[in-house]
Amino acid sequence: MCASDIRSELVFKTVEGWISQGEETLAFNLLDFELARKPSEKWVSKFQLLRSRIHFLNGNWSSARELSTPDFSSATINHDRLILWVQSGILSGLSVNDAGIEHLETARKGLDRLKIEAAYANLHTLLITEKRYGEALSWSKSMLINSDPVLNPEGWILGQMRIATSAELAGKPLDALIAHHEAVRAAENYGNDKLTARTCRNRARFDASRGDDKSAYRYLQKADSIAIAMITVGSLGREPKSFKNHPLPELDPFDLANKSNLNSSNPGGWPFAAALITLGLIAVVIRNYDLKRTLRRERLRTMRLHAMFGNKSLAEIGTLSSESTEEIVEQLEAQFAESSPDWESRINANSLDFDDIIASLEMELGTAVEWVLDNDIKAPEAPEGLLTLLSVTLRRLLPTNHSKGHETHVTASIKNDWSGVRVMFDGAPNEATQELKNLFSGSSTSQMWSPVFEQAERMAGRVILECNPFGGHSIVLDIPHPK
Repeated sequence: MCASDIRSELVFKTVEGWISQGEETLAFNLLDFELARKPSEKWVSKFQLLRSRIHFLNGNWSSARELSTPDFSSATINHDRLILWVQSGILSGLSVNDAGIEHLETARKGLDRLKIEAAYANLHTLLITEKRYGEALSWSKSMLINSDPVLNPEGWILGQMRIATSAELAGKPLDALIAHHEAVRAAENYGNDKLTARTCRNRARFDASRGDDKSAYRYLQKADSIAIAMITVGSLGREPKSFKNHPLPELDPFDLANKSNLNSSNPGGWPFAAALITLGLIAVVIRNYDLKRTLRRERLRTMRLHAMFGNKSLAEIGTLSSESTEEIVEQLEAQFAESSPDWESRINANSLDFDDIIASLEMELGTAVEWVLDNDIKAPEAPEGLLTLLSVTLRRLLPTNHSKGHETHVTASIKNDWSGVRVMFDGAPNEATQELKNLFSGSSTSQMWSPVFEQAERMAGRVILECNPFGGHSIVLDIPHPK
């Protein structure tokens, strides 16, 4: 029979595992069984926090808040317990002040600043989810006070974007316009191309919703130009693929003699012919794969050039005498420049289909992602913003030092039908996937995944963590088609 503390530690880890797998009933029963054996006070507090997490996952906000109430008389307060206590209060209908935000503010000034700031961002998401847009606007403005535009420009820009989103939903267009303007200006001064493109797209969407099509077109053109520039820079310097020669090891003479004794009959030349045919088929398959990826990249460029040309017919464009894809694109560019002087500014960001999106991501990330596309041709095209959502998601799933060569790190399956777009990511677990599992289990908050959830919410979609048949987890994005 093991010691009490060892047994309690094993129970704690087992319950955490069951919670992450969605087995709340088994976890609850084991907790009750262990608490009946009267463990030490240290473990009783930890077990009560686990019970609170289970109530939180099941939507019992009042029970979750009651069980997660911190001991404010203690010198040290568990920050995870404090965050869960405040979140449960928000979801049970309390205001931000009544939920105990002043205790989080005290903790934010201590050593755990990053965790508390991530909890602040999650509180804003909870208020938006509960459709308490007025409170979300007030809370986003309060959060901005904690961000320094000089020392933390990225946090300042994200704070302005939160204010803009809350103001739009709260029906305050003037506040939204000011916040969008400040976000774009700060991103340009900061010099971050990704943030600049993101803020410009948000500004374009806002201007289009209020009828200012001219301003929306200008910001959308700027965002698309930055995106094309980043894709072009990412595709430069890639070495062409080729076969490498590897010398075969010499056969052992004793083995050769033994084989000659066993095989008295001469098989003829058919094994050599079969080997040549097999090598030829392998070479054809590899060549077809290379051509498919190259055509995807060039298709993205040529489709954009066709979109620029407008309503003019092919007879007015001229004939294309060359068979090279690169020479055809150069001829199209020259002919479009003659027929329409402003052709470079006529770029439509909504013209991307699924093949264009995959081609753009392959140009940016290489072959680190294996794509599987199941597209119903009668279903609507890819919704606006899908390229951004897939890009920010893959940036978190792929390791920072991932290779752009042959190795595949993530498998992405895209299914498009009338119900919407469903994207499923499978791959080896890493720190990002573990942080997402902890986020869904309620054991922590995540600032890393906040951009993914924000982009999914803008597209009226959702992020799901599912168990796959191999014992791991799959990250699923469900995005409806716009009505």
